[in-house]
Amino acid sequence: MKYLNLMKEKFSSLLPMWLVIMLVAIWSVANQEGSINRDSLLYMKQAYLISEGNFKEGLAFWPFFSLLIAFLHKITNINLQWAAHAVDLVLFGIAVYYYLKIVKMINQKKHIIFYAGLLLLSCVPILDDYVGMILRDPGLWAGCMAGTYFYFKYINQNCALKYNLLWQFSFMIAGAFRPEGLVFLIAIPLFNIFFIQNNYRKNSFLKFFLNQFIFLILACLCFFIIKTLTIGSELPIDSGGRLNEFGPRIISFFKQLSSQLPIYSDNYILNSFFQKNPFTVTVVFLGSLFLMKIIKGLGILNIILMLTHFRKGSKISSIYLKPLYFLIIIGFSLVFVSFVNNFVLTDRYFIFSYFWILIILTPILHSYFELNSGNKNNFRNFLVILITIISILTVIIDSKKNNIEKDAGKFLKSLQIDNKVTLIDSHRVAYYAGYSIQQILYTSSNFSDNLDWLVVYTKDKLNFLTPLGYDLHVSFEYKNHAVVFLKKQILLK
Repeated sequence: MKYLNLMKEKFSSLLPMWLVIMLVAIWSVANQEGSINRDSLLYMKQAYLISEGNFKEGLAFWPFFSLLIAFLHKITNINLQWAAHAVDLVLFGIAVYYYLKIVKMINQKKHIIFYAGLLLLSCVPILDDYVGMILRDPGLWAGCMAGTYFYFKYINQNCALKYNLLWQFSFMIAGAFRPEGLVFLIAIPLFNIFFIQNNYRKNSFLKFFLNQFIFLILACLCFFIIKTLTIGSELPIDSGGRLNEFGPRIISFFKQLSSQLPIYSDNYILNSFFQKNPFTVTVVFLGSLFLMKIIKGLGILNIILMLTHFRKGSKISSIYLKPLYFLIIIGFSLVFVSFVNNFVLTDRYFIFSYFWILIILTPILHSYFELNSGNKNNFRNFLVILITIISILTVIIDSKKNNIEKDAGKFLKSLQIDNKVTLIDSHRVAYYAGYSIQQILYTSSNFSDNLDWLVVYTKDKLNFLTPLGYDLHVSFEYKNHAVVFLKKQILLK
């Protein structure tokens, strides 16, 4: 416990703890050893197109993140991959800064910053799985944490206009990275009607409406003006892009819930139940998978703290606790709607909600060490410390991952066939081979071009069929995935 007390004294201020977390985040990026996730190429391609002035293609897909990458690339001349990592690290730093400030604001306890940092450092999905990737998500995290901080200041400062504008602006920035962030600009004002009633009562409904939705109204007006001014231009402003998906997704969500899942049984009675109760089966089955994903993502330490939270009650004032519960419910609801629509569920969709959960759990961890004593509590504290150390080591010590695309990239580079290859779902292979983003954009991806070499990435190697006119040259395989190199057959006359 002596070393724990020493660390508490050193890292109970915001800046030292923030620096430690950021150093671990930088280490996580370094551990990638140049590896890139699948989405990152999309953002780098967008950034390249924007930096070259090709706005028609560059702005076609929710481009704010790519705009930042292009801007940093232009002013510093660093390559697009490291520009993207730099943008993500800055955004993550903002998220961590406001996360720690929120914890400090709602918990005026000694060493609370230390325990907040400890929980974040031990959260494997955040610091091990995703901080090292090139993703838009850190922008969502930053906007949500800043928005939450200013929203709590808004509650504290008798609904001051300054903080009202700041929380709305922050969530709008979150929405600029991922459209889910915009939902909070609608959800929080509705929450305010029921839980900040003094403000609602003392203002007329119209004044309250304008006050709560001012940024959303301004954003809609700006979009309408820009759309009107760019009619007939080449800029892709003629549609709402991802915003158009909100309505259809909600309709599709309810349709999916009432549709029968492709689950069958040889047992007549059980199969009959599946067919007669599609809604119940869908909700229970998908709900169970959803809950299991949350439990796995949070990890054993946070689950223990959460059970303690519900058993003994919260250490946080209800003024802050109710909004936190509400934000978590909205966050989880957004992920569940997406899951039911697409049947895709990854940990990164939950991370902005995990930040809010960690804020709630921090005082529980604090109470374990600061308020309890005795042999029983010492043993429990030892277990908590052990679990935390294992989690942090998991983040810091990254095991070597099998990367067939990187291996295939080295092989592609050795072939020196830049102008003779068609890439089918294998742009990452080309990137690892040293192709520039410009080369990747303009290298053939069309099988009908009939070039000498064909490089194909497939997730189902067992059912992959070699195209007519090509011979298998070499294949890099891992589990059911494969990168296949095919060489055009030489026809003898």
